[in-house]
Amino acid sequence: MPKVYVDKPKAIVFDFVGSAVKIGFIEKGLYAYIKKYGVKYLEERWNTKECRQLIANLKHQVEKDKEKDQNIPALEADSAALKTQVNAVISNLNWYLDKGRETNAHYKLKFAMWKDAYENQRLETHIYSDAARNIKKWRKAGIKTYIFSNAWHELQKLFLRFTTFGNLARNIDGYFDTEIGNPTDPETYKKIMEMIKVKKGSDMLFITKSPQEAFAARSAGIIAILIISHATQQKQIEPSVLEAFQVIKTFDQLKFTDEEEEAEEPEREEDYN
Repeated sequence: MPKVYVDKPKAIVFDFVGSAVKIGFIEKGLYAYIKKYGVKYLEERWNTKECRQLIANLKHQVEKDKEKDQNIPALEADSAALKTQVNAVISNLNWYLDKGRETNAHYKLKFAMWKDAYENQRLETHIYSDAARNIKKWRKAGIKTYIFSNAWHELQKLFLRFTTFGNLARNIDGYFDTEIGNPTDPETYKKIMEMIKVKKGSDMLFITKSPQEAFAARSAGIIAILIISHATQQKQIEPSVLEAFQVIKTFDQLKFTDEEEEAEEPEREEDYN
């Protein structure tokens, strides 16, 4: 695979899902876990203070959403049998998952389920091997490393604490989510530069699978590289866009100009299935 050379940056910021985490893991790993074990989780914790608050927030959100969409599965009253209430919550959660809809209340409930699963070794994040290898390498090279993702920053931390390559969170200097700004807005990247104390855009490297995010970062003066791992991703992007950026398939292709040559690394493995 051809190598892409850049000057060694002071900081690397990278997108998460699809760049480092296998895309299929979200649906076939995280979402599948909720559909398979969500009932058990709720039945065991239904009367805890934390769970009751999560359910109360969910009910409030669903009542609000149903004013605009009556197709949303309703939640049951507190007087209903436990199993009936639990099944209604899971049906509602799955409906939102299948529709690709997200609310803070749904997100927090899913996070609680995933956190329990990770901490009890029932889930681990499937990271591409080249991503794990290079995250560690950048750390040793003294490069500050950050994640910028649509995922809540606490979920990002959880993802990286429990991976197929161990605890990678210790190699990450910080996490950014959309609270800092829209990923397609150049001002967002200027804010990130300010937060991580990088004065020049040329001292920061941004790696993403999204052309829109790459254009935004470049508009902020930051070096942007696209990572397109599989042919299905490449087909979804206009050739003119691919020509506008340096493109890598794996993190192994990224080399710094002062870096010694290494043996050829294998191609990136297939997506999670």
